[in-house]
Amino acid sequence: MAKKKQELTVEEKLAAALVREDEQPYEVPENWVWTKLNILYNFIDYRGKTPHKISSGVPLITAKNVKQGYIDYSIAEFISHEEYLTRQTRGISHKGDILFTTEAPLGNVAIADLDEFSAGQRLITLQKYPHSAAINNKFYVFYMLSGTFKKDIDDRKTGTTVAGIKAEKLKLVPVPLPPLAEQQRIVDRIESLFDQLDQAKALIQEALDSFATRKAAILHQAFTGALTKKWREDHGVGLESWEVDSLKNLCEVITDGTHQTPHYSTTGYVFLSSKNVTSGKIDWENIKYIPEELHNKLYARLAPQLDDILLAKNGTTGIGAIVDRDCVFDIYVSLALLRPIKSRITSKYLLYSINNPITKNKFNHELTGIGVQNLHLRDIRATTIPVPGLGEQQEIVRILDDLFEKEQAAQDLCDQIDQIETIKKTILGKAFRGELGTNVVGEESAVELLKDVL
Repeated sequence: MAKKKQELTVEEKLAAALVREDEQPYEVPENWVWTKLNILYNFIDYRGKTPHKISSGVPLITAKNVKQGYIDYSIAEFISHEEYLTRQTRGISHKGDILFTTEAPLGNVAIADLDEFSAGQRLITLQKYPHSAAINNKFYVFYMLSGTFKKDIDDRKTGTTVAGIKAEKLKLVPVPLPPLAEQQRIVDRIESLFDQLDQAKALIQEALDSFATRKAAILHQAFTGALTKKWREDHGVGLESWEVDSLKNLCEVITDGTHQTPHYSTTGYVFLSSKNVTSGKIDWENIKYIPEELHNKLYARLAPQLDDILLAKNGTTGIGAIVDRDCVFDIYVSLALLRPIKSRITSKYLLYSINNPITKNKFNHELTGIGVQNLHLRDIRATTIPVPGLGEQQEIVRILDDLFEKEQAAQDLCDQIDQIETIKKTILGKAFRGELGTNVVGEESAVELLKDVL
């Protein structure tokens, strides 16, 4: 008779469950330990079982629904209750379980919040074992959002076009295990800090949205005469002084850059394309150069000047920028050059008119081509804009300059939103090193908790 397989002692199980010191991602407090994900969680994987979707029934949660820390139900799919019962043979996913996406996308994680649902493909349910029921799922969701865990996943992923991770590799990812009370304290601290950051982010977004609304309203007022109504009254000028004219009649030159494919050089003359005007200003930093012999051919025809307007004909089509440097340079065919007739229109007013959403919409209606669409010079020349007298143009420019100076402040707010996300990553990094000030020295070691789990 064959001998029964000898059961491991708790000490032997503990030795197998602990991550060796040389394999630990980093040092944690003395009363924490490193273990492996499969020691704490059972894996329920429905890879390869394509469900039959219907219009209503049991909610089907797929990788498309699971985001970074939450579930998005805007994509609603269902299966029949009969199929739901059949699918449960691999394991029943419950409310409160952790859902992890194994590919497309890889590494999104959230806690299931429906009483009844079916987990779909490319999704693994991490479910606590009965003997590890005390483990805090929120703690491990936060850990799975941390940079350390994401790096561990990246190191174990396979595939090039679509990256994914196999369940067997995911099971062996090391995770920190603090004492149970410390897990809850860390969750409470993270949620508190994240809540404060989210409130700040909401206020910043509200300010940005408010600014964008005001900006659109001011631009509309600027080019309909409403913005300078008081100025006209003070200067005895009527709205009849405005006229609508084509860019052809307002510019002495409207042409484009060379159609010849340039040969670039490491030094020589600056060569700009539509890529250099994407922000509404000329980017003089990320530039290319052409040799002197090519420049001599191009410059004789075009010779861009200070206060000319460069308009993107393709790529970022319809965005204009003013030449703000008195220097020698050349342009590619992707840029048009507009030189205003100074007695009719100022360069700055022309720039604001071109970047006005109404004018950009006119340009968009004239785009042609497949793939990279292009704006023809004839359509640029035929485009009309409202034109007041020079004095009123200068007043409009003054007001809009002040507005766009505030736009930089709005851009700074956008940067603050990015900083908030960076701060969150920093908080997560500190949390799982025991650096949030929550760890209690002398608290029972997590080794005892791990023994209970085993």
